[in-house]
Amino acid sequence: MTIDGDDYEVIGVLPRSFRFMDPQPRLIVPLQFNRAKAVLGNFSYQGIARLKPGATLERANADVARMIPIWLRTFPAPPGFTPKIFEDAKRTPKVRPFMRDVVGDIGNSLWVVMGTIGVVFLIACANVANLLLVRADGRRHELSIRAALGADWGRIARELLAESTTRALAGGALGLAFAYAALRALVAIAPMGLPRLGEIDIDPTALLFTTGISLLAGLLFGILPVVKYAGARAGTGLRDSNRSLSAGRCSPPGS
Repeated sequence: MTIDGDDYEVIGVLPRSFRFMDPQPRLIVPLQFNRAKAVLGNFSYQGIARLKPGATLERANADVARMIPIWLRTFPAPPGFTPKIFEDAKRTPKVRPFMRDVVGDIGNSLWVVMGTIGVVFLIACANVANLLLVRADGRRHELSIRAALGADWGRIARELLAESTTRALAGGALGLAFAYAALRALVAIAPMGLPRLGEIDIDPTALLFTTGISLLAGLLFGILPVVKYAGARAGTGLRDSNRSLSAGRCSPPGS
């Protein structure tokens, strides 16, 4: 291939899904340095390396610090400069995790958002638990009749938990649908400062997490009406209902 008047040999084709940080390159050309023309300076280059097993960032920075004096002695200063200028600049190593450049400070903001969502989620679960208690209280007479007809605690508990988990899963599915629509809108808006925007999507991990947290919420907050109405107090509603019916019985005509 001829690029900018120079001939290049194609040595490989990357998959379409390849991404390098935020850019989506269509062509990658290796950068070659001519040691005969290299001079001190040119601090605009960045390098990416993989640490050896067991190596730490502290050891990597120490190794780079050891090579800085070698760099100062090996290459000449550019015209109009002296080596002392670069020595007085006190260049220091700066090896850092690759994720810091990719994600930046957005991680802290996402943790704040996650905490806020968690608080809202707990408030919503508390409201749903209250609604489940109200609904179970309205069905107290029905549950008492079932208990009187032989339905044990486990059967009534399974029914109540099945209802709560079904509602929780339905809520989780609705939340996923809303999240998918919101993500599509976010990608379309493409706000600045959000890294790897094109890779934001609902992956299998998010699906499993949503399913798990929905089941957990359904079981945890659905156990409240089970404890209150499916236990030994199941027959209380029938006795209360009988007393109310007896109190409201009409006298026969002519009495």
